[in-house]
Amino acid sequence: MSRTRTIAFDTIAIFTGKALGLLMGILRLNFISRYLGVETFGILNFAAYLFALFAVIGDLGLPSILTRDISRSPADTRRLLGTGLAFKAVTLAAVTLCMAGVLLFSRFDTASAQAVLLTLVAFLFTSSSSIFLSALQAHQRMRLVSVAVLLNDGINSVAVVALLGFFPSIMTVLLIGACVAALNFVGLAIICRRLFGSYWPVFDRASVRYFFLQGYPLALSGLGIAVYLYIGSTILKYTRSDAETGQYTAALKLFSILTLLPASLTQVIYPILSGFYATQKEKLPKAFRDSLRVMALASIPIALGTIVLAARIIGFVYSGKDFSPAIPVLAILVGGVSVGHLNWVITSLLLSVNRQKITMIATLLVAIVAVIANMILVPSFGPRAVAWIVTGTDAVLFVSFFLYLARTEYAIRPIALFGKPLLAALCMSAVLLLTPQLHILLAVPLGMITYAAVMIMLRGFGQQEREMMQGLLRRL
Repeated sequence: MSRTRTIAFDTIAIFTGKALGLLMGILRLNFISRYLGVETFGILNFAAYLFALFAVIGDLGLPSILTRDISRSPADTRRLLGTGLAFKAVTLAAVTLCMAGVLLFSRFDTASAQAVLLTLVAFLFTSSSSIFLSALQAHQRMRLVSVAVLLNDGINSVAVVALLGFFPSIMTVLLIGACVAALNFVGLAIICRRLFGSYWPVFDRASVRYFFLQGYPLALSGLGIAVYLYIGSTILKYTRSDAETGQYTAALKLFSILTLLPASLTQVIYPILSGFYATQKEKLPKAFRDSLRVMALASIPIALGTIVLAARIIGFVYSGKDFSPAIPVLAILVGGVSVGHLNWVITSLLLSVNRQKITMIATLLVAIVAVIANMILVPSFGPRAVAWIVTGTDAVLFVSFFLYLARTEYAIRPIALFGKPLLAALCMSAVLLLTPQLHILLAVPLGMITYAAVMIMLRGFGQQEREMMQGLLRRL
């Protein structure tokens, strides 16, 4: 099977699992918003987004480093798994100490403190599971990764739907999340033992030092991303209200779901780009541009379509008029998706060629600006200000990467990248605007068909995309 078709099938496997998980997640969000209300919904998401600011300490870039190194040297899988687990134990201990300090000095109300504590428990298992997922990703076992994601979302959603009506409490949602994360960790540990053989956490000083030196730029990059994405919800809680926090995080939750596409594609292309850098560097620029083009083909219509359908999406997912202020927030947030998703592919390239410090510097700088902007604007302008800051940050990051890559062999060609997809997406948006009464479940397929038809007329699909579709049709 050709590399293009391999990428296609692996991406489809990941995307299918996450798409089904997405549908279950939407059902879960509907139940949670219905039974908990907007204020409690805000507390629940505040805990998750506050914790995201500290979670980078627990990862320290390790999953990405493991994926890259195992893909380059598959024979070292067991050794890397063992030292990775040992390194992870140290970083998770540091996270636990940090969160203990936050709980001690923050003066949270009881509900918020309990939410943060149980979110920590779930993270300990989820973060540990990332070690096993990195090994599976590096060995391109994407179907197993897809099944793991699907089972995690499926069990979580079924449990919430089954139990929340009988026990309508934030504790129910959090306890379910923690238990499912623990089950997922045990399952992945067993699968990796069967596939790769026995492994044990081993403190190898040289390996631990290597992981730290390679991972700290990624950790700081992750911190920068977490800050500009989630600091706004924290400032909202302290300067506005739990209701506005709930409305903003309702939109942010849907915005986060849109990372389904870039997460699926980059999970597949990252080990491939890393392998090319190690063995066939001459193929890397073309592989990068092909991946960037595929991402643009999908992210541009997603951005414009979500802006047009924002009211119908919020009305479909969330129950009650209390969530209606989330509509403009969602429309603003997705404005940056068309370039924000491309940043995922660019980051994968930079990490593959050992230039992770570039992403570290860029994300930390924009995070500092985002914090200052949030502190000045959010107390006066509320959730919409946070959304504009997030969108602007995505755009600034893309421009920064674009200017840096312009001096390398990986230069981006914007007209070839954006021209036809943008024109097709505008035609799709016009059709959706002309059918305002069409239900969201019918509007989405109509938009997809319109976009695909215009792209075909414009001859906007390249050889790689045609080969992907031909291979998929043969497989079906």
